[in-house]
Amino acid sequence: MSSRTRLIDTADIYGNEVGVGRGIRRAMQDFGIKREEIFVTSKLWTSSFNNADREVDERLERLGLDYVDLLLLHHTAAYDEEAYQAMERGVKAGKIHSIGSSNAAHIAEDYDIFDFELTHDEMQCINNLECNHRFTSY
Repeated sequence: MSSRTRLIDTADIYGNEVGVGRGIRRAMQDFGIKREEIFVTSKLWTSSFNNADREVDERLERLGLDYVDLLLLHHTAAYDEEAYQAMERGVKAGKIHSIGSSNAAHIAEDYDIFDFELTHDEMQCINNLECNHRFTSY
């Protein structure tokens, strides 16, 4: 990354992808800034993990870009194999240049996700949890 690279952080949950995309296109058109000089990071929200392939395409459409430079799993506490595989497909298709987690501890956790087993009672407890509550302020 050159010293002239502009770093832009966006996410669907922020509600700024359409505006960010307009700003990027205007910077390129009006000021001659090259796409390679703009490093765009976006994120998949946890509720989007099960539709990650579609979410990647929708994110690019909202941004009006051919690719993002970095795509993160937003607020992930555990490895989501399907979402990660969708992100890997995005890399292979040229839609994403890099994927990862914003938290090094989560990366380490991701590798250890299959090193344990839950008991039948633990599974029942998890299955009985109410899932219709949002634990964030945004």
